[in-house]
Amino acid sequence: LLCVLAMSLGESVWEDSETLSTMWSVISMRDTATLKTLLDADETNAFLRAADGRGPLFWAYEFGHVEGIQLLEAAGVDNSEEAADGKTPTLLGEENVEANVERTIALKEAHERQKLQQQQQQQQQ
Repeated sequence: LLCVLAMSLGESVWEDSETLSTMWSVISMRDTATLKTLLDADETNAFLRAADGRGPLFWAYEFGHVEGIQLLEAAGVDNSEEAADGKTPTLLGEENVEANVERTIALKEAHERQKLQQQQQQQQQ
């Protein structure tokens, strides 16, 4: 309630919460469906900020979660807001490009291994 009240006054409360921990986890795993569910359940979730000033849009850029970035920016989250360390979401994205490419390749390889295992199991049946 305090967060909603502060947001209605144009202020942002920066504090860690269970909701933010869940959102970090969902965004870091690039789970678009669950992120959308969280945003649909409470539109203010898009604007929450952790104690360090980072929030969902920061993490979406940090983890290269393109669909998450689109959802959060469509909800009105400003990508030029700064965290406590002065970094913006877009700067985090730029700093993590190489890691995101590696993460994308690893996810694709894991998906391909899972698909191959499923095919092998079907052939054994």
